[in-house]
Amino acid sequence: MEQKKILVVEDEETVRRFMKVYLEFENFRVVEASNGKEALELVLKEKPDLVVTDLMMPEMDGEQLYKAMKENEETRSIPIIVVSVKNNFDDVQAAYLKGVDDYLTKPFDPKSLVEKIREILPS
Repeated sequence: MEQKKILVVEDEETVRRFMKVYLEFENFRVVEASNGKEALELVLKEKPDLVVTDLMMPEMDGEQLYKAMKENEETRSIPIIVVSVKNNFDDVQAAYLKGVDDYLTKPFDPKSLVEKIREILPS
């Protein structure tokens, strides 16, 4: 079975490393970015199968990242899962309306993240 490539975008290094280790344990290849600007460059270069992003980050936040991805022909179809502390209804609904595929609030269960990834990326 071919490993799916996941881009994890998270400015908090401990959270990013935790996601990387957990996803690699679940047999995904992981590429990391610490902000949206770095992530946008990696999306074009690495062509991940899916992006997991935080919303609140320096330089370019998650919302700016997925807006830029949806506007670009090359990256428009890459699924996006948001993992954020923002958990009010308006934030979650706004993300879905702008094309995000799924939304998890922090603190999150890593098993739920893997389940959502597997639902979006069947093997």
